[in-house]
Amino acid sequence: MKILITGGSGFIGSHLIEELFEAGHTVASLDWREASDKVAGVEYILLDFAKHEELLKVFQRWQPDSICHLGAVPSVQTSIRTPFESLYSNSTGLYSVLETSRIAGVRRFIFASSAAVYCTTGQKY
Repeated sequence: MKILITGGSGFIGSHLIEELFEAGHTVASLDWREASDKVAGVEYILLDFAKHEELLKVFQRWQPDSICHLGAVPSVQTSIRTPFESLYSNSTGLYSVLETSRIAGVRRFIFASSAAVYCTTGQKY
């Protein structure tokens, strides 16, 4: 199966890429930032997925069967400091990936959403 992962440079995305590739899938990562650790055999695409026309070209070229949408600004603190940038990435980006998937005839769409939440002592809860 051909699987395109948005947010593939993030913590969850990078680990998912490894697992899916090892399971024998054809995998591509789409993110606006460069991946720190790359898996040989995986295509890494640098792109702002909220830019619909550019994203459509990637989908037409790559023709994914499935999308795993992990790309977003996960930090609550960042979304408070820069609400418009977070809204653009999280909402416009999601809509762009959904609409492009529909147009391209993608069969499966997986959406994961989370936020990095920390207590004042620095421990995750």
